[in-house]
Amino acid sequence: MTVLFDNRFAEISHEGDTLTLTWHPETSAMSEEEFQMVLLQFAELAMTEGVHHLLMNLKDLGFVPEPGFDAWREQEVIPRYNTADIRRFAMVFAPGHVPGAALQDPGASYECANFDDVSAAAAWLSQD
Repeated sequence: MTVLFDNRFAEISHEGDTLTLTWHPETSAMSEEEFQMVLLQFAELAMTEGVHHLLMNLKDLGFVPEPGFDAWREQEVIPRYNTADIRRFAMVFAPGHVPGAALQDPGASYECANFDDVSAAAAWLSQD
């Protein structure tokens, strides 16, 4: 595993065909701009690292996006994932907090799935 980005809010690492974003507990003190910056960094690295799978570990995410975040993500982030030729995107939530079946991201060319375990998410990604 190679760590490509690390700050007090998040770590982005690359292993095999997967780019992983792991949020840190300190995210409860982050601003909207800091949150967006990390997501853009993740999307940019998806384009430059040549991966086809994304894993986002949200277990320790304490930040709550402002209204309008989804529209920003659809315009700024999802097109970058599509350009990167992402095929699968796994999101890992704390046990008991998985929001049910993952919805397809609007305009996305990749599959999405939600998990409460990193190993299960990694196994799903490897089935591609």
